Amino acid sequence: MRRYFTLKTLKRLFHYFRPYLGITFLYLAMGVFIVALAMVLPQITKYIISSVIGDTPFSLFGLEISDKSRLFIYLVVAWIAIVILRQILAYVRSIIMARATIDAVCSLRDDVFRHMLWQAPAFLQKENTGNILTVINGDTEVISGFFTS
Repeated sequence: MRRYFTLKTLKRLFHYFRPYLGITFLYLAMGVFIVALAMVLPQITKYIISSVIGDTPFSLFGLEISDKSRLFIYLVVAWIAIVILRQILAYVRSIIMARATIDAVCSLRDDVFRHMLWQAPAFLQKENTGNILTVINGDTEVISGFFTS
């Protein structure tokens, strides 16, 4: 099996992804926030079961609601809002990382193409055009897949 990524290769590729470090940290922070929101949903379900269905009084941060129907509506609306917010954040998160990856791979392809333009005509005549295109397109897609996975 061909080994695509060595430490030397990753160091060379880091040049293309360095401008997107802030976006990468934002991507990670959004992921942590999405997970934190997912952890709130079972708590809301717990409050629905214990306070609306059961007889445990509802108290959260000093807020007490004794009307069970009103409490149920608030909790369901909060649950739905969190689910929608998680989906929106996941969508924005995926777009942010896809955009950063596309920009970095585009920059890499520009550099490869610029390098190919400066090759000797003998090299371009000797090499099969399909092989050159496969290397340019295939390797950049492997790199793109590495950074998006």
